[in-house]
Amino acid sequence: MDKNNNKSSFDRFGDDLADLILRYLSLEDQLRLECVSKQFQSLGIQRRTHIIFGFNLNQKLRVKPFSTSGYFDTENWSSLMKRSPNVRTIGINTSTSGYRDIQLIEAIHRFRRHWPLLRQIDCTIDNYTDKDIEFVCKRFTKMINKMIIYLFDQIDIIKPYLSSMTALRELSSIRNIDDTFIGDQLVVKGLHRLSCDRLDNTWTRDHLKRLETFIDGNSYLKRLKLHFTSMDYNTCVSVLSLIGRFEELEQLGIRFDLFYHFSIAEPLLTIANSCRRLKSLKLELKADSLVSYKNIFNAIKHMKQLKRLDLNGFYVINQLNDHMVDPSLSESLELINCWPHLTHLSLRLSLYNRHLFWDIHRNLPKLQCLYIDDSFDIIDGLCLSFISRLKSLMTLTIDTKNYKSINKSDVNQVMNSCLKLKSISINSIPNDKSIHSQ
Repeated sequence: MDKNNNKSSFDRFGDDLADLILRYLSLEDQLRLECVSKQFQSLGIQRRTHIIFGFNLNQKLRVKPFSTSGYFDTENWSSLMKRSPNVRTIGINTSTSGYRDIQLIEAIHRFRRHWPLLRQIDCTIDNYTDKDIEFVCKRFTKMINKMIIYLFDQIDIIKPYLSSMTALRELSSIRNIDDTFIGDQLVVKGLHRLSCDRLDNTWTRDHLKRLETFIDGNSYLKRLKLHFTSMDYNTCVSVLSLIGRFEELEQLGIRFDLFYHFSIAEPLLTIANSCRRLKSLKLELKADSLVSYKNIFNAIKHMKQLKRLDLNGFYVINQLNDHMVDPSLSESLELINCWPHLTHLSLRLSLYNRHLFWDIHRNLPKLQCLYIDDSFDIIDGLCLSFISRLKSLMTLTIDTKNYKSINKSDVNQVMNSCLKLKSISINSIPNDKSIHSQ
């Protein structure tokens, strides 16, 4: 490029256009591309308002994995903070970076004067010592917006600070509703996201009362995940029925580890009628009654506003979790025609037949991503011909046991018919062989 030719220079781009280009780049790429022009230097990192710490960024900042020889280059870190004075939020995730992120947090505290606008910290508590957790909670109490906990016992260290975390909006991987209380006092209010990972038979009427108190203090909850490890029928139904009081709920995940002798269709119907803003549902369960199995999915039919649906359901016949499936079953679940706004669908079912995909292009006209676990060998060329009519389909993934039942010509038909399709994968579950096209 001719240095004297202004028309060939990157400086010819207006600041607005250059800023738009840089906005789509990661921080690591912005640092790498600062050599392109002075305009990129002045617009890129200086205007950045959000930073996520991951593996690549830590490498650039010379943060070594924690070991006896590990070190932290505070000079590089201080320089980065000086050059990005507009940062308002930061995300710290130990599980993805693999580094001792407490060093980053300590550096943020030390050079805090360089980030006067910092208001929010999203942190994942993993590989933190008790002392590290106390440091984070004490120094950044008012800024912590999201807290994901990997070790259940660590919530006991965090709990005394929860009432002061006024900016906290997401709390994940707590044991049960007790972790949001100190004595009889609710210490967590205004949450938008919550994940409970140990709902079991230890629940009593007092727990249900506390759940009601929690709902009153967090009525604007938008995302909720519940993991039932074991629970009796009456308590389980009571818990799920109370979920219907979260009228602002947008995403709901429910998982049952054990199979149940009862149906949760009635509380699901309550949720469908009460949570009108619900857009995403993920349901994982096992039922030993065919009537119960079908009633559960019939209840989901009433959630017509869903955009994302992940169904993981099996009809089991004994304690060994042996699955009951009959490909020739005349009764299909016939669920596929209930959600006109659905864009993402994931199916892991033991009870369905080819009729499930009949007229799928009319019933789900907006479907973009489809995943099917075909462990029971239902999908064939006829099913793929139905799927090929989905004009908005962008991603198709099928995991099947009988790899040979799907011909490459049927796959090509899907590729040729779905003009928006970006990727299609037909994978064999027992083998590593697969048909993969992009």
